[in-house]
Amino acid sequence: MAVRGRPALMAGLMGAAVVGPALASVGLSAVGDRIEILRPQADGVAAFLVRTPHDPTFALDAADAERAHASTLVLDYPDVRPAERPGGSDAITTAAFERQLAMLAQAGFGPGGAPLEIRFPRATTGVWRYAEPVLSRYGLTATTTSAREPGAPSGYLLNGRELAALHLGSGWAVSDTPLPRPSGPAVNRVAVGPGDDERSLFGRIVAGLPAPAPAESGPMLPGSWTPTAGNALRTSDEGLRLRTATPGGSTSRLWAGRAGAWSDYAVSLTWSLSRTATGAVVLRDGSTEPLRVVLGQGAVRVVDVRERTLAVLGIDGRGRHALDARLAGDRLEITVDGAHAVVPVARPDSGGALALRVDGAPGTELLVRRLQVT
Repeated sequence: MAVRGRPALMAGLMGAAVVGPALASVGLSAVGDRIEILRPQADGVAAFLVRTPHDPTFALDAADAERAHASTLVLDYPDVRPAERPGGSDAITTAAFERQLAMLAQAGFGPGGAPLEIRFPRATTGVWRYAEPVLSRYGLTATTTSAREPGAPSGYLLNGRELAALHLGSGWAVSDTPLPRPSGPAVNRVAVGPGDDERSLFGRIVAGLPAPAPAESGPMLPGSWTPTAGNALRTSDEGLRLRTATPGGSTSRLWAGRAGAWSDYAVSLTWSLSRTATGAVVLRDGSTEPLRVVLGQGAVRVVDVRERTLAVLGIDGRGRHALDARLAGDRLEITVDGAHAVVPVARPDSGGALALRVDGAPGTELLVRRLQVT
């Protein structure tokens, strides 16, 4: 995302004139019942680019706002077209696009707020004719590509002259290769589709924000977990219950796909299992080197991603058990019911949080009575 450098195009927007050369900074200001995107001028007078009604629905709480500022929101759009001129089944309407940009401004993304990058992996004619004017009103540019799409209909993609105008005249970034999928612990990528309105998009953005630090991750809160197989994790007076409803077992992940910054942390928990069940705590889940701590009826095993058993610690087959594990680079210290082991482990290329799994006949469960992450 970049601030536009064509102040003449902003004149007259919403009744506000833009006079004089624009500075490089743009800010957000909440005034009464509206959000104003401001462009400070060299003479100290701020000109309005956009005024939009303030909707508290799209306000990030303090924790989410902090994580939004510490990451980059990347929105990939397929195409933008007026409703009366559809460009394909995946096109976003111009009206919906405008409402989504207003939502982003209200949520604090973009100029003067949390980092935002808008991308169009296909440089369609709709990008130039319909998306660019709307983006300009919000002081935004975007990124697209000059790479040709095999089989694209004539006139569907921008030609070289139009791409040059988009780059030189509008300040867009134009890549000569297809846009890669962004990745990294500080990237929150959302592929926007025609089914997204401003509210659903806001929800997807919040759901994709990076996980909080381990000590603030709320592992005993069911809402921090994502069910990926079988039934969801449930809470009770005793703790967290993961029950299997199918022979395939059940898995829930803490901050699934959002804990790329996690690497070294400690986990402490107590657990009990149904008599015929097997459980697992997955450390660095989602990384290149996850570690499964398999909770059996008579032993606990540490297993790496290559299915190699790295350590075995014996336990009594009944009752409640305690597990403490600490990850530090290529070292895992683990204590189970007082038995201790130090295990060499592979260092991952990226981080990952936790997963819980239970296997067994339908109805068997893993009960986690206490879980702390630091």
